[in-house]
Amino acid sequence: MNELVTIGNTKVLVADDEFVNAYQSGYLTYKLDYSQKTLSDMDIYNFFANVIPSVRNSGRYNAGYVAGWVASLLEGGRKPATPVAAPVEPDTAEMPVLLQEVHIHD
Repeated sequence: MNELVTIGNTKVLVADDEFVNAYQSGYLTYKLDYSQKTLSDMDIYNFFANVIPSVRNSGRYNAGYVAGWVASLLEGGRKPATPVAAPVEPDTAEMPVLLQEVHIHD
């Protein structure tokens, strides 16, 4: 049974229901187990590192599971990742003298 299924914006030719079932499982796993957590880059790495080579399921199942998990992670039109840096106080020593001292005269 080769079937063409649409996943996101892509048509995928699947041999059977294994990939699609795994996709749905990965999608729900993210929603239920990860969506309310703050994930680190290592959390995401560990997810991939554990799922992709897993021998509990076939490679096609693992690929579908990861694809569903990532789709759920990226769902909702979230903005691309933006680094969050700690606020940095400006170095006033390098600012022009006019900006260092402002006096208001009455």
